[in-house]
Amino acid sequence: MESRNCTATNLVTIPLFVGLFVALLLGTSACFGDEDPPASSDVGVDADATGLDSGDDTADTDTKNEIGEPCFGPQDCVEGASCIGTGQNDQFVCMENCTEAGRICDDGSVCTSRLASADPICFTAGTTPRGERCDTNLDCEPGTLCFGSDNEYYCLQACHELDPGVCPQDTYCDTISESGKGLCRTRVGAGCTSSADCTDTLTCSEELGDAFAGLLPGGYCTQSECSADADCPGDSVCRTFPDTSTAICVATCATDGDCRFNADYRCLRDGYCNEVSNPEGCEAFRAGEDVCFPVALIENF
Repeated sequence: MESRNCTATNLVTIPLFVGLFVALLLGTSACFGDEDPPASSDVGVDADATGLDSGDDTADTDTKNEIGEPCFGPQDCVEGASCIGTGQNDQFVCMENCTEAGRICDDGSVCTSRLASADPICFTAGTTPRGERCDTNLDCEPGTLCFGSDNEYYCLQACHELDPGVCPQDTYCDTISESGKGLCRTRVGAGCTSSADCTDTLTCSEELGDAFAGLLPGGYCTQSECSADADCPGDSVCRTFPDTSTAICVATCATDGDCRFNADYRCLRDGYCNEVSNPEGCEAFRAGEDVCFPVALIENF
């Protein structure tokens, strides 16, 4: 079983409502592993657990608030939704109930588990954009999960083995847990041991000859024998790796989060320049797309 390092933090806020102190408890936790995203736990207690329920017997006759609208108690939301704390300024919002954590909700958010309840919800209160650093799934904007290793975690586009169609063109759903949770990854750059692991017409780097044997950690699905960027699938460019004479398609990136950083790949300027290899700066070193590059090869430059 995979070893994990789990951390937990609790935030207690006590607002004043007409002389009445109501304690609100919001807990978040994260279990970090190389193949699983941090487990989002309590994404905010239900409003009825905080004392915010007005107890008004006539509330059921009132117009119910739709999903995404503010609420003060469970009686405020339409059927199929719960009044959930966002963790932001003691705000509560109607969020859609769901049944299977990790599945993609109709609105594109992720069905998220909670510590405060056995019932998951489609959590929509995260604000950290895709590709940016995060601590837990609660940080990430709807449709993304917080994933990483070695204290590097990024909000990445989520998918599920039962919902692979949410991934953009030229990407695929890379399943990262037994529950079916996954992340959208570029087809070029996927890990492999043979070409059978790659999609479409791509080839595993382990089958490109002795020059590539063991060169790219965990294998690398690619298109070989390219001569220009236009020869490569979307989100990839044509580059020649050191000590090889064969140009292959490599995945482009904007941040380390776009790369298989748990397999020691990083987003580097054209694959040949970073602060270690060129402390004077990379801007003038070589123009071009940033690409995912093995950390172990940096020392060669």
